[in-house]
Amino acid sequence: MSESRSPSPIYIFSLPRAGSTLLQRVLATNHEIYTVSEPWVMISPLYALRGRGVYAEYNHQVLAQAVTDFVDELPGGSRQYREIVGRFAQDLYSAVAPTKRYFLDKTPGYHVICEEIIDAVPHAKFIFLWRNPLAVASSLIETFGHHGRWQLYDQQVHMYDGLRGLIRGYHRAGGTAHAIRYEDLVREPGPVVEGLERFLDLQPGSTDVDGISAVPLRGRMKDPTGIGRYDTISSAPLDGWRRTFRSPLRRAWARSYLSKWSDADLAVMGYRREDLLGALAEEPGSWDGTLADGYAMARGALVGIVRARLRRTTYRPW
Repeated sequence: MSESRSPSPIYIFSLPRAGSTLLQRVLATNHEIYTVSEPWVMISPLYALRGRGVYAEYNHQVLAQAVTDFVDELPGGSRQYREIVGRFAQDLYSAVAPTKRYFLDKTPGYHVICEEIIDAVPHAKFIFLWRNPLAVASSLIETFGHHGRWQLYDQQVHMYDGLRGLIRGYHRAGGTAHAIRYEDLVREPGPVVEGLERFLDLQPGSTDVDGISAVPLRGRMKDPTGIGRYDTISSAPLDGWRRTFRSPLRRAWARSYLSKWSDADLAVMGYRREDLLGALAEEPGSWDGTLADGYAMARGALVGIVRARLRRTTYRPW
């Protein structure tokens, strides 16, 4: 089992565009926590045992076979391999922040390997950050779609595999996980931060919610919307997602997407289906952009099929 050494890791598990950078900045105001923008150090070694889902210049399927054969030689097999990867990550965190109590690793791509991370670093603290999945989809569109154009075919891994991985990871972590909702963080940050301080055994009041603008996040993997957005915590953006889904096609996608998740799945995240569908219906509809959406969805289906074959994964329409 991985040893507990200083600094102890904290992992934020979430989808991209779920508010993880905001949460990272809040926690980084505490003097006992060190962090950098996004380390990504766990993905490659833990993904090496998977033969699917990677498109690279080398043949990843062959690499996975070779690494798996090697791992089979270990007395503890894949379990021992993950523990060794956990110690590797711990050594990196310790080298970067040897005097801190915690190192906070916020890497949105960890949603595809959060179960493996939980096995590799069982002594770590795991924070699951949930956000209304339709609001996540809206933010992905508005951030990465040119002028809000439909491009969710580029986000298949996040919207499907990523969310499934997070739900499984939350169940796997059990009592070692702490869950919060983005909506609660921006509406009433005080109680959320108090809960985080208790979970991390930090001194009450040692986290400065008003000091997030002064937090330096070194590294190039920064929020594409700009650092200035995090000068203060604001609940103003909470209802903006509904405007993204005003067209009939987008609303049909939203209803279909929610149907992929059981009531129990949504409850894990802290949401109810009827509430999300009700909020979706409250916004006045509009046919603006419907033709463009139809073209983008048809093109996206073709692109998705081709990419799935290249990556040896399954394409999921709507």
